[in-house]
Amino acid sequence: MTFNYFLVQSHMSTLFTSLFAASPVIGLVTYGLSKLRLRVLLMRTERKVKQLDTTTITQQQEFLLLRLRNNVLC
Repeated sequence: MTFNYFLVQSHMSTLFTSLFAASPVIGLVTYGLSKLRLRVLLMRTERKVKQLDTTTITQQQEFLLLRLRNNVLC
């Protein structure tokens, strides 16, 4: 029985050592994936803001052109 007990203790020690060694790798992978996700989200948001700015500028230009045309016609 003592042999089995030490065998189990050895396996548990190996398991804990493996988990302890793997935890930085798991942490880095998790960090990298979350950073990549946030970067993609930021790129999409910047693209949407740029499209909205372009639309707003176009609408402002159209408004100014209409005002100019109305002033010229009056």
